[in-house]
Amino acid sequence: MNRTLLPLTILALLLASCDKGASSGQDEEAPTHITVEAQVGAMTRATTTGNSTVFDEGDKLSLYAWTDNQNTTPQSFVVDGVSNTLLTNGKWVPEQEMLWQDMVTLHYFLGIYPTRRVENLAADPFTLDDTDYEKNDLLYALVPRAMKATENPVPLIFDHAMAKLYVNMNFRTQWNGKPNITACKAKAANSCTINYLAKEITPTLDADATVTLTEQPVADNDNFAAKYRALMIPQKTGFRTVTITIDGKNYTYTHNEDIPLVSGKITTLNLIVGRNKIEIGTVSIKEWEDGETIDGGQAYAEGEEPTEESTVVPITVTWDNMNNTGDGTYSQDGVTLTSIPTSDYVYAHFYNNFYDYGTNTFTTTLGKFTKIEIICTYADETAIGGWDKVKIGQYQPYPDDDPDRWDNIYRLTWTGEAESVTICASIYGIQSITFTIE
Repeated sequence: MNRTLLPLTILALLLASCDKGASSGQDEEAPTHITVEAQVGAMTRATTTGNSTVFDEGDKLSLYAWTDNQNTTPQSFVVDGVSNTLLTNGKWVPEQEMLWQDMVTLHYFLGIYPTRRVENLAADPFTLDDTDYEKNDLLYALVPRAMKATENPVPLIFDHAMAKLYVNMNFRTQWNGKPNITACKAKAANSCTINYLAKEITPTLDADATVTLTEQPVADNDNFAAKYRALMIPQKTGFRTVTITIDGKNYTYTHNEDIPLVSGKITTLNLIVGRNKIEIGTVSIKEWEDGETIDGGQAYAEGEEPTEESTVVPITVTWDNMNNTGDGTYSQDGVTLTSIPTSDYVYAHFYNNFYDYGTNTFTTTLGKFTKIEIICTYADETAIGGWDKVKIGQYQPYPDDDPDRWDNIYRLTWTGEAESVTICASIYGIQSITFTIE
């Protein structure tokens, strides 16, 4: 591509040699400096926490400006990828002078973060770097309309070019805790071509391409034992497989259809990993905040052949907003809980407690239970037959009034195959009950 920008001294001479008889109107005013204002749309950057829409001090972006046409590849540039740095006062400062061509010509603008040299705005090759997470969070801002110098500063509202993938895991009791995970990889495109002018990303087709996910810290009170993430090339088809390597053995989850990876959206896989198979409760595709949920899926350890029975797609029902006050029966989403107390003291209060070691029986019209999981803050293990109890964290219920008090968080798990399941216990602080049904 021909990149032509007159040196400032030559440009000044040309301006000075204009028709002396012409009026001194706006079109003959000396070119002014181009300045920019930047923000990250309504979404957070991958390298910040919370929902920040601002950049950090020291961040650098590249600015391109041209006058040809917004929808075609420029033949020359007014500003050719000049790096701008954000200072403490919130101002972006260019590494070299940026001037409008004149006061009346329409200009088009593109910003790219982090700084990036682009030879062709309609076909920029991009490859993910497993060693540089921030570099993979490519953002771009195409100003949607032409601008004149009188409209300075240039507003840059950045969009995410990449998608984001989260893989969260819990493990069955066969491992007696979290096993040794040595790798988590997604079988998906790891390179693409970006057309900034059309806002299109074309993934490179490669059946052997994979992306390595990075392990994330897990808090004591987290609902998952292991968490991994990666920035991904957006693609509508071709991604449906994640492989987890545990103690040298590969465990592969394959969804029953392609899972789209969409620019600016998060795809989350919540996996339950066992020695014989991996179960998937949900696959969610959402904005950097909200979105839709897709249920179902199965996965098998490497070398196993799927059987007719194991291809059943499980249904997951979660109660996390139980508001029954305790009349003995509670139903939600095809699952019913019937409570029979051992005395006249009180029925189970399904909002957060099972009292008095009553007989609490779960039934469903959707199939058979294969797993039930209760997250709670207290459970008398002497009365829980057939349920596993594991401490998964702690929390501080009264930080102001009783700062020395910390309550435990437990996971109670039943596995098997039954149309009804009973638990007799005194259980407090129920946060959620999750049913897997086949």
